[in-house]
Amino acid sequence: MIAGLGTDIVEIVRIGEMIERHGELFLERVYTDQEIVYCQKRAASYQHFAGRWAAKEAVLKALGTGWAKGIGWRDIEVVSLPSGRPEIQVHGVVKELAADRGIASFLCSISHCRSHATATAIAVEGLLPHD
Repeated sequence: MIAGLGTDIVEIVRIGEMIERHGELFLERVYTDQEIVYCQKRAASYQHFAGRWAAKEAVLKALGTGWAKGIGWRDIEVVSLPSGRPEIQVHGVVKELAADRGIASFLCSISHCRSHATATAIAVEGLLPHD
């Protein structure tokens, strides 16, 4: 069952400017090591960084918490499956909040054009696997 829906859109140039201005400090605060490697391997890396930014925002909207309660950017990770489909993995505070709300997983779609990146996330209720 759907527990929440979130969507976000971001200007790619905005993310590009933050990367140029703050470099590794910005990247390491917002993205996991795996996300950084994935995006930097792409010809249009700023589009991919922006898409992941939008996905993280969309997940928090689907979760219904916003940026409250000690959530960090790296608590949400976008992993690309071999098929290219994005998969959301949650860690830390986001994982705890999702479990408290009975959310088992998030579905996500990311898209971008030259100027903007957008993402939509759906929070899915269900039984959580035991760690």
